[in-house]
Amino acid sequence: MKARLLALNVCVCFVIGLTKIAAQDTKANLILPPVCAAVLCAAPICDDYYTPLGECCPVCRDYKTCSYKGKTYTNGESFKDKCNTCHCRNGAAICTKIGCPDIVKPGVCPKPWRFASGGTCVEMCSSDYDCPDDLKCCSQGCGRICKIPTGTQTGCFAGGKRYNEGDHVPSKSSDPCKRCTCKSGSIRCEILMCPMCVGHTPPGACCPICGTFPREAIR
Repeated sequence: MKARLLALNVCVCFVIGLTKIAAQDTKANLILPPVCAAVLCAAPICDDYYTPLGECCPVCRDYKTCSYKGKTYTNGESFKDKCNTCHCRNGAAICTKIGCPDIVKPGVCPKPWRFASGGTCVEMCSSDYDCPDDLKCCSQGCGRICKIPTGTQTGCFAGGKRYNEGDHVPSKSSDPCKRCTCKSGSIRCEILMCPMCVGHTPPGACCPICGTFPREAIR
């Protein structure tokens, strides 16, 4: 019997609590009765699973992801939408419908900059409720963002960090000549002017290190 088993093709199939070993005698073309051993299947990493037809181990159901306000969430994931809680369920985002409190924070929004055509409108908030701390939801000419109101304190807020009046604010632009500063509660950016001269511009620098005979300032 031992010699005969060595000549068999053995297929192992795992189930919860058992391992079924289906042996096939290739010479006689016979299917032998399954042999079982106590071996556990790997537990599926999900709450909803099933065992496909003809398979032994359970697998997670393949649910769709959810797309909500430009973001993608996995099935079963929970997320917040202002003061409401949402859940992703098989491709659909289901949210509670709770009215957010009408909060008006003290202070006045700074005067918006004149919008230049060709830019991108940013809608960071729709009311003061959407802004952290003492920031207000203010128009910037096109779109609304969270800003420090005038009449309360000086300083600017950018990238989750607060900057004091006069502080240099890192620019998202790759142009090393663009310099941004916190002024009167707003971030103002300008292009640095370089002297026209013969010299070497170090990597990441805006202007060259001049040798002699600097000429009129140009960009």
